[in-house]
Amino acid sequence: MATSLLQTLGLGLLGPAACLATLLLGASSTSAGAAGGADAALAPPLTIIVPFTPGGDSDLSARALAPFAQKYLHASSVQVLNKPGAAGQGGVPSTKAFLEATPDGNTVLMGRGGNIAVAPALMVHAPYTPEDFTILAVLQIDPLVCAVRADSPYQKPRDVVDDIRARPGAVRYSTAGIGSVQNLSVLYFVKISGLKPDGVKAVHLASSGDATRALLDGEVELSCGSVLLMVPHIKSGRLRGLFGTSPTGRLAQLPAMPSAQEVGLRDMSKMVGWSVLVAPPKMPAPALARWRTALQKIADDPQWVNGIEQSGGLVAIKSLPRPAEFVNDQFNLYEELGINLGLRK
Repeated sequence: MATSLLQTLGLGLLGPAACLATLLLGASSTSAGAAGGADAALAPPLTIIVPFTPGGDSDLSARALAPFAQKYLHASSVQVLNKPGAAGQGGVPSTKAFLEATPDGNTVLMGRGGNIAVAPALMVHAPYTPEDFTILAVLQIDPLVCAVRADSPYQKPRDVVDDIRARPGAVRYSTAGIGSVQNLSVLYFVKISGLKPDGVKAVHLASSGDATRALLDGEVELSCGSVLLMVPHIKSGRLRGLFGTSPTGRLAQLPAMPSAQEVGLRDMSKMVGWSVLVAPPKMPAPALARWRTALQKIADDPQWVNGIEQSGGLVAIKSLPRPAEFVNDQFNLYEELGINLGLRK
């Protein structure tokens, strides 16, 4: 399966730990508990900045990583610090501020495709591009699930398309901000269904967690989010999954839900989320080496890998040995998509 996925997307397998569901309502900052060898000298505290509110994909990926980063970097503590900025800005202001900070070797940022690649790809005068970061590793690839509330009249994707065609601008969808994967995936769905992008109305929020909650609360009719966030609510009966975007077919967690390919939306398999750990430019070489060595050890830790795979993500640290190349390719993909959709501003 890993080989076919590499051939399809150029990536490998990974996603957040099983305990992440309990963190959906976690505090805006937290420290990992004690870890690492008792005889190892403790390194300074580490900080993982999350440019989104708690409960979203970036936040959950950071909290899944924190105890393992502490273990393999022998840190005295690891703090996950949420700096979301204003709602609807897709984490861009906080990401820009992170880039402008003096690199200390102990502070990194957990980015998502939306704020690292998609948002700048859609800006004519972007405040940064992927090349401005020190890319440490792409941690995970997350297929999306496009879903509606369980009481929605939409039973299949065609029902959504028909309603958009009948009532242009009336169907709302939630996103983690302008330029987020949630934003682009719905617009791409609309485009390949033969409709205009302005046929749907975006509700831009501060994180993917907020986007999911908006769907649950009936504030929108449609949302495309990660497996991690969508599957629990589909299994509980609160949401109905219309299709998934995994390039390998149906999701193991939702075997009854069709894949994008099965419902005639093959190109939607290009729409996936991903988490990437980045450092500011000019990160000190010793710190850069420490982080990359630790991430390779984390990728081999069965506890971390097992938890992430159970959440529905696809593991990527080792199968993407050139993470900067992958991120730049994603940037180019969304820049082209933005031009074709008339979204670059």
